[in-house]
Amino acid sequence: MRNFVTMVVAFLSVACGAVSEPDAEAMQQPESAQFSAKAKDIICGEPFKGPSWGTTVSAVELPLVHLVFTGPAIVSGLGLSQIVFPHDWNYFDKSVTGFMTITAANGDELFARVTGSTIFRPDGLVGDLDQVGIFEGGTGRFDGAEGSFSIIGTFSRATGAVVVDMDGYLVRNRKCD
Repeated sequence: MRNFVTMVVAFLSVACGAVSEPDAEAMQQPESAQFSAKAKDIICGEPFKGPSWGTTVSAVELPLVHLVFTGPAIVSGLGLSQIVFPHDWNYFDKSVTGFMTITAANGDELFARVTGSTIFRPDGLVGDLDQVGIFEGGTGRFDGAEGSFSIIGTFSRATGAVVVDMDGYLVRNRKCD
């Protein structure tokens, strides 16, 4: 069991950015002391997953369509949150670029730069979203946040309704609990 715990601690240390493996002294400590001592030195990451839905309003200035999505999200680690996502869609190459702000229930904000595409189906009424967000810090517990997530979903041109699933990984600038 001690060797297994030592391997897990070494893996987590390397995976989370530490450059050294446990030393001989650490390997001689009881398992519980060894794990808790190492865990306090690791910056933690967590899954970033959940649905979001809402509406998008737009203004056309060809070749760009300027859009603003607003709506709730239920995201792991954040709970019920609010998203505001001003972005541009390029009519010619179908690319999307923008900057998303996710506000958690306590008011802390998480920022992400988003790129990708929205491609409309042959009927021209529904667009398929395929985008990637890169976290660029935030406020409060999200200060210095890093990581990335995918955004897969649909946009209804007739109603402006958007439904997406977000899936990724968030690394907050904090010590493990």
